[in-house]
Order: sequence, then structure tokens, then C-alpha cells
Amino acid sequence: MMTRPEIRHHLTDALLMAYSAGTLAEAFSLAVAAHVSMCDDCRARLGAFDSVGGALIEGCHGGGAGRGQP
Repeated sequence: MMTRPEIRHHLTDALLMAYSAGTLAEAFSLAVAAHVSMCDDCRARLGAFDSVGGALIEGCHGGGAGRGQP
């Protein structure tokens, strides 16, 4: 059975936010995705950024779902 190596370096908030926003170049996105798949800390922080982004999008659309808006 293979064990995961101990992660000692973590991604910056700026890098995680750019990944969440989809603005990173493909190579950087691949590296971030690989790191996040193995790092619980960065995965949790990415989830928080994804939630903020989702809330912002929801706010921009005025919570349109269920209000007769697309």
C-alpha cells in the first residue's frame, strides 16, 4: 500500500483564488489540481474560495433561481 508523502509547502491564497476563478494557465491549473488532490489543507481553502465565488455569482444574478429568472 502506497502512503502519501507529508506535504510541507502549501499554495498561496492568490494562486488558489486564480485557480478557483479559472484564470490560471493550463500548466499551472494542472499543478494546482495535483497538489489539491493530495493536500487536505489547500483543498479546504480552495473550497472556501469556491464558496465565495459561488455566492458572488448568485448575488450578481439576484438569486434568480426560483424567482422566474434564468
